[in-house]
Amino acid sequence: MDKILHPFKHNKSMDTKTIVLITGANSGIGYAATEKFIKNKDFHVIMACRSTDKAQAALKQLESKKEPGSMSPLQLDITSQDSIDNAVKHVTDHFGRVDVLINNAGIIAFESTLIENLRKTFETNIFAPMLITYAFLPLLEASKAATPRLVYVSSDLGSVTLRRDPSYQHYKVPSTPYRMSKASLDMLAACNEEEFARTKGAERIKVYVFNPGYTVSNLSGPEGVEIRKSRGAASPEDSGVALVDISMGKRDADQEKGMINKKGWYPW
Repeated sequence: MDKILHPFKHNKSMDTKTIVLITGANSGIGYAATEKFIKNKDFHVIMACRSTDKAQAALKQLESKKEPGSMSPLQLDITSQDSIDNAVKHVTDHFGRVDVLINNAGIIAFESTLIENLRKTFETNIFAPMLITYAFLPLLEASKAATPRLVYVSSDLGSVTLRRDPSYQHYKVPSTPYRMSKASLDMLAACNEEEFARTKGAERIKVYVFNPGYTVSNLSGPEGVEIRKSRGAASPEDSGVALVDISMGKRDADQEKGMINKKGWYPW
């Protein structure tokens, strides 16, 4: 089977695979996670990217690795309702379900005014994941898996507990709008968990919050990648492994404790 699947109506070859949709999949943690997922032939990754060109470039790179899993591109601007609606239609027509939804895309904004910084940060880091989750919820409910999984990629910078601890290694990092947005994302996950548990059709869905820690990514733009590398940020590969483990149920023991980290968990 080709690793890049071009547009099609429901493909029966997908019936036995676990369908994983990852936002922001063309770089950083999203790309690393895709690379880890496709090492297993039982996974098909839908790489959701804002830019079709970037999605195709990432897919071409991954295809060259000749891994047994499969993948396909999905154009998705997470801040556009029309784009979200179109993406849902595409996935509905081509797959009919999502087994694992990973809300990974996010930013650290550097706008010229505080209000614009807040608007851009919250629109991308909290409004978009919430809209995407509810838009794709019927597809998660249609999952053939015993436990469909919803994952939010958050940050220890959003931990209220750690924010009040002067001994915490990132205590002096400001980034207040970003911190606020990730704390809100954690609350969204907690609210989803309670709501889904009492909603027929959604009660099987398990909700996770994942904290990758200080990792090399383009969270703050392309120039931020080199800055992070120079400051000793971790490789995104470990986060990719952790997201695969979460999706396979290997980290369920940590799920109710707080934010799942690569090797443990962080408090809310």
